[in-house]
Amino acid sequence: MGLLCFHGTDLHIAQTIASGNFQLAPSMNEFEWLGAGVYFWIENLDMAKSWAIMRYEAKKIGAPAVISAEIDCGNCLNINDPQRHPAMIRSFNNVVKICDDYKVPVPINEKPINDIPANRKLDCSVIDNLHAVRRLRSRPAFDTVRGMFEDGEPIFPGSAIRKKTHAQIAVRNWSRVSNLQVVWKS
Repeated sequence: MGLLCFHGTDLHIAQTIASGNFQLAPSMNEFEWLGAGVYFWIENLDMAKSWAIMRYEAKKIGAPAVISAEIDCGNCLNINDPQRHPAMIRSFNNVVKICDDYKVPVPINEKPINDIPANRKLDCSVIDNLHAVRRLRSRPAFDTVRGMFEDGEPIFPGSAIRKKTHAQIAVRNWSRVSNLQVVWKS
């Protein structure tokens, strides 16, 4: 059995996805903290609801909804696994070298909220570069990328635990996603 995950989106899109007639396109934004992929919250329906409601209030989607999915991580880049850190450090060094070679600034994680970067251009660049290097070296592609994300205010004064800390997974190989269904709609 895979991970139970949730994705907030527009109701019409959620229904189409759940019917099996549509596959979500990966987010390619340069600020995505796990790099390119289709983002899901791991075992956190409330975060997916909040995301969908926020997108609705910003007039980015119609009626908000959430789909659930079972995700088999497959070949997963788990950024919380210390064994994966050396490859990520090499990728960072590669990004720095490429930027130096092209005389462009190294991307940065910016716009901190509660001392936590909200716009993670550097992290995204490093992870996307890692995927590209694996592809160039004919190494197996990562199907998914997952990690914990600290977010929000401390749950009590002095706490390192944040109110909105959550785990997310970016799916790069849609064949790892199954059992899609609409589980919430406004």
